[in-house]
Order: sequence, then C-alpha cells, then structure tokens
Amino acid sequence: MGSRKTLSVLANLPAVSQRVRAASGRRVRTRYELRRELRFSYRRGSSLFLGSGRTQDMSDDGIRFESDHQIPLNSEIELQISWPLRLKNGSELVLIARGKILRSDPYGSVLKVNSCEFQTRGDRAFSPEADAPTCSVFA
Repeated sequence: MGSRKTLSVLANLPAVSQRVRAASGRRVRTRYELRRELRFSYRRGSSLFLGSGRTQDMSDDGIRFESDHQIPLNSEIELQISWPLRLKNGSELVLIARGKILRSDPYGSVLKVNSCEFQTRGDRAFSPEADAPTCSVFA
C-alpha cells in the first residue's frame, strides 16, 4: 500500500486532530500530533541497529520521532509504530513505515516515508517489559 494512501487515514483519527505547522512555513503538508511507541531497525555496513522511541507528529509522507540514539542521516530505516486503532475482531495494529532519514539531531529524527503498510501485531510487541529504551547493535 502506498504511503499517501496509507497515511491519509490520519485525517480520520480523532486522537490526531491537533495540527502542527512549522514557524518557517516551509511545510506544505499538514502534520498531525500523534505520540505512539515505536521500534526501529537500520543497517550500517554489516551491522544491524535496533532501537526504540516515540512518534512526535506525522504527515502523509513524513514521520518525526524521538529515539534512544541519534540516527545517521540518509539511513534506510524501518519503523514499527503502535497504532491507536484496532480491527473489528480486536486485533492490534502496527504501522510499518520504511524510508530515509532526512534530519537527525539529539532531539529526534525525520523519516521521509517511501512505503508503509498496516500489519497485525503480536501480543508482546510493545509490552511494558519491552518499553525500556534500548539500542542494540549486531555486527
């Protein structure tokens, strides 16, 4: 599913009604405040980095988030975001977003979304035991 179609559901969420605009006026897309837990992964050379964080806001083609460490610019990354809505059968959802990091500093990062999709998630994907900030590196 394409990023524009998938992230366009933001406009229908009551929990994301607050719009966020940059003071510079450089953004042309509306951003919605949405604070959700996330997990991420990216590769640098032969090393796999895993981490956690929290979304700050989203638009139909970008996600701003804070994380447990600064992510290098231009990293190809996958975010797994805990979604606030459930399916009719009660299954929880996770938004899987993939793309490149456009901006990153000690306060957060911005992902330019290239693709995304909703998936059902396991019971323990965002359990309290997994909420402790971690950054793992597998070489």
